Amino acid sequence: MPGAGGSYTVMSPAWWTSPPTLGDNAYYEAVNEQLGATLEFQVSDGNTYADKVQTVLASPKNVPDWMVIPSWNIPPRFIEGVGNVFQDLTDHLSGDGILDYPNLARLDPAAWAYSMFNGRIYGLPYPSELVTDAVFYRRDLFEELGVEPPTGADSFLSVLSEVTDEGANRWGCENLWNTAQLMYAIPPTFAERDGKLVHRFEMEEFKEAIAWLTKVVESGAMHPDAVAGNDGPAKDRFESGQTLVMNDGVGGWHEALTRVRPSNPDFDQMAMDMFAPDGELPPCTAAHR
Repeated sequence: MPGAGGSYTVMSPAWWTSPPTLGDNAYYEAVNEQLGATLEFQVSDGNTYADKVQTVLASPKNVPDWMVIPSWNIPPRFIEGVGNVFQDLTDHLSGDGILDYPNLARLDPAAWAYSMFNGRIYGLPYPSELVTDAVFYRRDLFEELGVEPPTGADSFLSVLSEVTDEGANRWGCENLWNTAQLMYAIPPTFAERDGKLVHRFEMEEFKEAIAWLTKVVESGAMHPDAVAGNDGPAKDRFESGQTLVMNDGVGGWHEALTRVRPSNPDFDQMAMDMFAPDGELPPCTAAHR
């Protein structure tokens, strides 16, 4: 067994219904038995996890033994205080030390950069898929309504409006800000433009993405709860057919199928072929234009 007894608390996010806690969760009990230690998970809503992380880190005495912190949830000035909160693992994992942990040794060296702060290792990396996000649509309902997936920014607006029917409790989409960023190929932070380093907020495509999303909202195709910022139940709305398009991490794809297909065998969540706004450039070209 990899563990040597003891009990540890673990804080992690979940973008689905929170599971039962230890004592009422057979899966946790089975994992702990195999580990040879007791892990008590503190699962929090992934949609508000960034706020939870900042609150917990503000009081170091309440920090759990382990914390899962996605790269997009790392708070400002984290680098300045990380050494006061988390254990420095550098001497345990650098050089020949990594040989004691063969599974960690197999990780791509580039992945470790995400766990290093001030040149030291304070966490363990969790490499994910190269493609992390996708635009999903209800292919079963699109076919039922006789609607084809969009192929550009304008046709996207038309499709979302076409499938929206408030009387049938059906809207075109959830909040599509991430979708707009993919479609307009907006970089995460900075990018080179004409030999100069330009922040995303200054880019023309950033303005175009906002303008496009504004049109979606004004058309009435976005679910009113999504417009109000209530994104927590977005998956529930999508899976029940209240909305037909949403953006999500690809890790949630198989989870949705597992949840819904036992009660709705026709449920068909499909990733949309991504396109540039003009519908002509292939994704690989659009992303590097």
